[in-house]
Amino acid sequence: SEFCGSPLLGGIPQVMFPDGTLQFADQDQRPVILFSPRLPEPELEEFCRLNIKMYEQHYQQHKEAIDNFETRPITQFW
Repeated sequence: SEFCGSPLLGGIPQVMFPDGTLQFADQDQRPVILFSPRLPEPELEEFCRLNIKMYEQHYQQHKEAIDNFETRPITQFW
């Protein structure tokens, strides 16, 4: 599921939950900053493919910060 990941989100990691679902989230931030819904891997990959324009727009708006490894929250659209 690197589709949503770098470089558009600046390498935001996937968090794996005990039930096997995944979510793109920056857990180093308080509160945690979410970048996707929590879904099984195939559904998360499909979500990212269907919504790539939202991630591209977020990246363009915050390119300099993201390129400098600064987390910029995305408007939750899911």
